[in-house]
Amino acid sequence: MSASFKDQDPLITEEEYLKGELTSEIKHEYQEYVLIEQDFVDVEVCRRSEGWVSNHYFMGDEVTFESIGLTVPVEEIYARVENEDVRLYFEEKQAVLAESPSELSSPG
Repeated sequence: MSASFKDQDPLITEEEYLKGELTSEIKHEYQEYVLIEQDFVDVEVCRRSEGWVSNHYFMGDEVTFESIGLTVPVEEIYARVENEDVRLYFEEKQAVLAESPSELSSPG
């Protein structure tokens, strides 16, 4: 835990931060928060507008970050991550693309 984080918001303890617990002060300040797993594919988004309920997004999904007006495919978030979930997803996607005829190569 950096000293600058502790200095910025004395209402948050290191334990609360590491556990992902939110104090009521944070809930009033932020519109949404995002947790992105690095060891497996899971993007968790909690929004104030939805009562801080967790929404999970996986490969093939798109995530909308309402607070900044941005929608991104989950596969773009994980494009440079190396883990088993990501590897299998892109291998399967490659296999499907290799099996299906390309629309670009068909005469039109």
